[in-house]
Amino acid sequence: MILVAKPVPKDRTADKHLTEKLLAEKEGIFLWCIEGLERLIANDFEFTISDQAKENLRRSERECNNIIPFMESEHDFKFDASGQIHSQELYWAYQSWCRLNSLDELSRRIFSGYLKSHADDYGITYSENAVNEQGKRARGFIGIRYTYRPPTIMY
Repeated sequence: MILVAKPVPKDRTADKHLTEKLLAEKEGIFLWCIEGLERLIANDFEFTISDQAKENLRRSERECNNIIPFMESEHDFKFDASGQIHSQELYWAYQSWCRLNSLDELSRRIFSGYLKSHADDYGITYSENAVNEQGKRARGFIGIRYTYRPPTIMY
């Protein structure tokens, strides 16, 4: 759970006596903590996570894992129930997307591992025997297809 504090207003001055004020209220603060613990116990030790905290976590995941925005981009691939794509082809698309967006790519192992563990989120299925559009079999994903076509050179 990621909590974010509000920014300090520019016109606010620091309370130099805050420590003494908090110490004077320590019994009340302790009782407030006990009430919170009782609520947590009643909720089977599960925190209630606010929509804002969920959004903070989602934003942090996207910032730390560029595979998420790549999968949302459909760069050189499309989600297609009848499609199949080799892991390497999808990784090539990911590398291309990272270069276009000036991002560091994650390793092939991390990329494939993330997709395997989040396949349900994207409506895809990992397969040891995926068949690409050229009829070649390799490890890959079903429910997604490669759309990149190299430019045709006219002579």
